[in-house]
Amino acid sequence: MTKPRPLAPAALALLCAAVAPVAVHAQDATAGKALYTQHCTGCHGNPLNNQNNVLNAAGNPGVIANAIAANKGGMGALKNLLSTANLNDIAAYLANPNGDLPQAGVSAGAVDFGAVAVGSTGSGSVTLSSTSAATLTVQSIKIASGGSSPFAYSGTGACAGAGTLAGGASCKITVSFTPATAAAVTDALTIVSNSQGGAITVNLSGGSGASTPPPTSTPPPAAPPAASGGKSGGGCSVASGPQRDVSLALLGLLAVGVALRRRRNRRG
Repeated sequence: MTKPRPLAPAALALLCAAVAPVAVHAQDATAGKALYTQHCTGCHGNPLNNQNNVLNAAGNPGVIANAIAANKGGMGALKNLLSTANLNDIAAYLANPNGDLPQAGVSAGAVDFGAVAVGSTGSGSVTLSSTSAATLTVQSIKIASGGSSPFAYSGTGACAGAGTLAGGASCKITVSFTPATAAAVTDALTIVSNSQGGAITVNLSGGSGASTPPPTSTPPPAAPPAASGGKSGGGCSVASGPQRDVSLALLGLLAVGVALRRRRNRRG
């Protein structure tokens, strides 16, 4: 019986390489976030809300694989789109969805300006914050309907429309409303950044009243008519009432005085 010949060192090395364990893919939470945003947010939304128990897959890619295999909630459509490495990344992201990933927040989800007179301007503000330890990169801030909108915004730094906010930092966006017509108006302020929650929308609304009329001069009130003591005629006025009685009495005294003077003159 022929004894088996020992394997050559080169052949032995190839055999060992063939049965050696394959290196495991390192989980990448950042890549997992991008995959989750692209394929999962439609049904599960923000993972922090645990919609449809999505956090059951936190750190457990097998849960995702089983849901895809069972076509749970239509997830079978992902069968040929996500690899095992992709599932590992998504599970890593779900294990720590906040982590050090950028996260944005605003102080208000809506700004209502109430009634503003046509041609006048109302003002409001929204504070934009980087709510995680990671740097938030603001890519754009826009009014949804564009330049024709009665709403406008201004700010500095990242709140001017582009820039960065360090973790925990914030800036203020000033929003104004200048109605051109007397009508209710709605619009939206959209903030696009690298936040894991995606773009942020702040609803804007305002109404308007009649335009403020220009100041007008008001003439002074007319002087009341002079009171008349009686009828006028021939350029003279004839008194009536108590004034007439006094006048007659004076005339009577004057007549008596004249008569007495004449009598004295005759005696003399």
